[in-house]
Order: sequence, then C-alpha cells, then structure tokens
Amino acid sequence: MGRARQASDAPGRTRQPRAHKLLQALERAGGTLTTSELAEATGIPRKQIAYDCTRLVARRFIERVATGRFRNTAAGSRLARAGGIVKCGPCRPHTGRRKAPPGLRTRAWRAMALLEKFSVPDLVELAAKGTEANAENNLQRYLRILERAGYVRRLRAREPGTKPTSNGFLRYMRLKHTGPQAPVLSERKKTLYDPNTRETIKLGGGHE
Repeated sequence: MGRARQASDAPGRTRQPRAHKLLQALERAGGTLTTSELAEATGIPRKQIAYDCTRLVARRFIERVATGRFRNTAAGSRLARAGGIVKCGPCRPHTGRRKAPPGLRTRAWRAMALLEKFSVPDLVELAAKGTEANAENNLQRYLRILERAGYVRRLRAREPGTKPTSNGFLRYMRLKHTGPQAPVLSERKKTLYDPNTRETIKLGGGHE
C-alpha cells in the first residue's frame, strides 16, 4: 500500500492526487494563487509545487500570470470540478518533426520562475533528470553567468551543507525572469543572448 502511494506521487508519473489538489485549490480560490499560497492551501512542499506547476503549465491545465503566480485554464477548471486524473503523455497529437526536449539549463531557468530564492541543489532537484553528467557544476556555471548579466544576485547567507566540513551552498535571489526560453551563452563572443527579449548582453570578467 505504502509503495503504491509513493509511486502515484512520483515525478514523471500520473501526479495524482497531488496535481489535482493544486487544480482544486486554484478552483476554490476563483482566481490566482502564488506558490506559497498553494503550499498553505494544499500542504504540498513548495519545491514540489514548483515541479508540478511547471508540468501543469506544459499540459495547459494552468497558466502562469506572473512570476510564481498561477490560475486554472478552462481545461484545468473542468478537470478540478470533474475529479479527473492528470495523465502523462504528449500535450497534443504528433503531426510532424518532434522538437528536441529542453536541456538542463532551460529546465533550471524555468524552475527559477517559481522560486524567488534558491541554491544549486534546489535547481538540481527540480530540473535534473539524473542522467546529466556534472549537473551541479553545469548549473553553478550557469548561475555565475546569470549573475554577471544581472538576472540573479548572490545572497550572503548560505544554505547548510550536507557534510560536517561543508561551508554550505550558495543561495541566489531571482532579480528578473524574462520568459520561458533560457538565455544562451556565446563563449566566442563573451555575450549572453536572451531569446525572450532578443537582447544581447556583454559579459564582463572571465568566461565559463
């Protein structure tokens, strides 16, 4: 029984009843809720809400109206009222060439839209699939790039480490989030291109 319950709540499966709890909370609110308000209404941890909201947005059951704030779509409202299951699978029929799945940095960038403050382990938990090589180092480099470009700011207080000799994990605060597409580094030009705003930002200092 316990094993079956864990499987039903595991990321990448049917996400029921957890996803349905989020839809119902939004439906009861009759408007928008933040991730913190959803956590209070459902008892689901904020990190898990961020994970599920990303997938509910992709499935078009909810929509992001502002950074970290969501509301049900018409489809989400119908599902919340009907008590249906949020199923896995493609968002729409496959009619042509498949797009490449989003990479680690893109998934981490989208997770940042849901978390005002975060550490590398937070992003690894939300964005990594477990198959990427050196995911932590990759995201550490990416955060340093975003910091130099003014998207995030490093905080003074560190998150406690997992080892007795650890100095802890750096924490960051999101300063701006311009859209769903992750800014891309050009090593050769030492610039960061933001596909959401079509802005190219020159990076000072070293390179990643």
